[in-house]
Amino acid sequence: MVSENGINGHTNGFHSVNGKNAKEVYVADNAYKLPNFSIDEARPIKVVVIGAGYSGITAAIRFLQRVKNIDLTVYESQAGVGGTWHANRYPGLACDIPSHAYQLTFEDNKEWSAFYAPGPEIRSYLNRVVDKYALRPFIHLRHRITGATYNEGKGRWHLKVRRPAQGSPTEAGEHVMWDWKTDFEEFDATADVVLAGLGGLSRWSWPDIPGFDSFEGQVMHSADWEANESGWQETVKDWIDKRVAVVGVGSSAIQIVPSLQPRVKHLSNYVRGKTWLSGVFVRDRLDQLAKGKPVSNYYFTEEDKKNFQDPVFYEDFRWRLECELNAANPATLRGTETQTGAQIAFREDMEKKLAKKPWIADYCYLEALCEDNVKIMETHGNMENLLDTLQVDFVPIPIKCITPTGIETEDGKHEDIDILICATGMR
Repeated sequence: MVSENGINGHTNGFHSVNGKNAKEVYVADNAYKLPNFSIDEARPIKVVVIGAGYSGITAAIRFLQRVKNIDLTVYESQAGVGGTWHANRYPGLACDIPSHAYQLTFEDNKEWSAFYAPGPEIRSYLNRVVDKYALRPFIHLRHRITGATYNEGKGRWHLKVRRPAQGSPTEAGEHVMWDWKTDFEEFDATADVVLAGLGGLSRWSWPDIPGFDSFEGQVMHSADWEANESGWQETVKDWIDKRVAVVGVGSSAIQIVPSLQPRVKHLSNYVRGKTWLSGVFVRDRLDQLAKGKPVSNYYFTEEDKKNFQDPVFYEDFRWRLECELNAANPATLRGTETQTGAQIAFREDMEKKLAKKPWIADYCYLEALCEDNVKIMETHGNMENLLDTLQVDFVPIPIKCITPTGIETEDGKHEDIDILICATGMR
């Protein structure tokens, strides 16, 4: 035993210090040891964000800005950032929220092309944000979380993560679809904090229709449209002689049907549920921009974009737009005067748009105005143009089954089709 001053000596628990016996200090093997760091130094913290859409991107920016000593990882199951705006590339894709209210509060975009921005433009905006804030080194694409367990004792998350197997065809490029259920290798990861930024529009749902798997033609889902950066038009360039069926009547179908109609031989829209279309919630603002012209969307001019460069003008424009948009919220509350007035206005707008085929409104849409769980969709597309043509059939008869060559409805009718598009929502 060596005493603190380096003098040897030990007798019955005592050791000699300057010729005198001193009590030996016993130190337990599991005693707490003072760490070697400054008292105000932040402890290391490992954070995992699931998803690289709007939520995941915003979280990653703020985590890096405000959390010290962070080890950040963002796992994204798709091959690119943008979340639903990366996954969805179907014909006519656009946002039903005004562009200048659909951007990060701290990251302005004064170059939106339209009052309601098209999907590819939103995807480009999000990619620019990721690059500006240097997030790509933290984002792991084609990495899917398949399990997450929290260890209460250790205060740690234990994650199961899948990625494409090394050397698999999936690694060939961004637009090669990844089957994460069959083509994968799995590894374990841990985290102190897990933020789930999955969103509600990332896991699509196929219809449960008898015979669905028997169809011999091409089958697509609106949320899994295989389009590259050249756009959806390239994917349908050879459809001019095709008979196409769209199943669904939600926001995706309402954009897809009028966009595809002039590019196919015939199109049928099979409708099961009820829905109704609202008018534009910020109509006064839209009319002001269009100088009174009756438009469903407005495309910003170079003069508009020049005005947006004035910080005072731009902030006032955004503030007023947000106020007007938020003021429409009472229309969603049952029994309010605003909702009653909105129902009347929406009914009149729908009847006007469906004037050439009023039976559609009578049979399907208007019955749903006062029902629970009704889908409300703001439309700024070409629904009225769609009704001008005989190339499109609106089919509200329930589907009995899918056959190898087409669709059979419960009234016994069968339609031969070449392509089946499922706009059947998310689960």
